[in-house]
Amino acid sequence: MILVLSTPRSAEQRNAMRKTWLQTARKFIQQPYYPEELIYLPTYGPNGLLQLELVDQQANRLKQYMDWQKSLLTRIPLLAQRQIKVKHLFAIGTIKISSSLETELLREQNQHNDLLLLQRHHDTYGSLTEKLLQALKALIHNYEFSYIIKLRK
Repeated sequence: MILVLSTPRSAEQRNAMRKTWLQTARKFIQQPYYPEELIYLPTYGPNGLLQLELVDQQANRLKQYMDWQKSLLTRIPLLAQRQIKVKHLFAIGTIKISSSLETELLREQNQHNDLLLLQRHHDTYGSLTEKLLQALKALIHNYEFSYIIKLRK
């Protein structure tokens, strides 16, 4: 799930996102499982701060990754495949918006079906944390049940 916090009046920006990087995210993605030994976890020093990683170390990790990518081309059959479907939603607060703006949002929702309209949220910069919390609560409420049903099938 990709959750984008958006404002009621940002239809142009939402459309730009739909036409660019969200276009790819909507499709099914097939990707072999990434080997756990290549997952990079930063190290912390005794003082709790991240340790400096040298350029040579970064280059070595990149080489390992690229070698792994090349090895996929020669393996038959490929490693176990996974299919990931990505859904995106734009979270928008709708308290105290004009009726004309509400109509525009409903029209946009009918066209794209990707708006998460938060009916109990006044959309301001100062309430972004509350907006995120309300959006996550709405996602859990609206999507958890369908996820459980899919798991049972």
